[in-house]
Amino acid sequence: MRSNGIGSILDPRLGFFFLAREEAWLSRMDWASAIWLFCIGLALAFGAGSPLLVAYLVSECLLAFPTGLYIVVSLGGGAGHLTARVAPLAILLGLTVGFTIIPLALAVYLLWKRG
Repeated sequence: MRSNGIGSILDPRLGFFFLAREEAWLSRMDWASAIWLFCIGLALAFGAGSPLLVAYLVSECLLAFPTGLYIVVSLGGGAGHLTARVAPLAILLGLTVGFTIIPLALAVYLLWKRG
């Protein structure tokens, strides 16, 4: 876990921490991913087509992969001193379900419905 506490749990893209050189809570990569997903979500809200929905699915899966991997490794206890305890892991799992799994399921449903 990061030395600055709760920022590690609330970071939507935990894996980008390992790519960043500084200990900043919001790195440039975090901002870029958040702006990208916001713009895609805004375009989808105003009726953009299926290609943008596919772009959202691909980018969300790629951006969420490090967090998902961290959750799986922490559940198995194989992350050593980086393994999350029960409470932080529950928070991270709840945020992942609420802000990644549910939107991905909705996007797959909409793509299947349009198809």
